[in-house]
Parts: sequence; C-alpha cells; structure tokens
Amino acid sequence: MKAIGYDNVLSLELEDAPGASSQNGPRNAERIFDMELNIAMRFLEEIAEEVNIKIEK
Repeated sequence: MKAIGYDNVLSLELEDAPGASSQNGPRNAERIFDMELNIAMRFLEEIAEEVNIKIEK
C-alpha cells in the first residue's frame, strides 16, 4: 500500500460477529470474537501472499 502512497492503518470491522462488545454498555468482547478476528486475519494473509503483498505486524 505504501507503494501507491497509502501509509495508514487498515482495520477490520466484523458486522454482527458473535461475542462482540456492545455499544449499549461496557462489556468486553468474548473469546469467540477473538477467534473471528484471527480467522479474518488468516484469510487476509492468504490473499496477500497470493498477490505478493507483505503484511507488517
């Protein structure tokens, strides 16, 4: 992304993911939400590898 002038952060937003924290109160996300984020990240890493994009962590 830096090669095209984008030098910001990309973030994931999972719509209606199970176990997400609620805007209706101070509740921590559940473990299943962490699992959903890990699945999404692995998916993005696989796609990035296929098109030779490096993901910095």
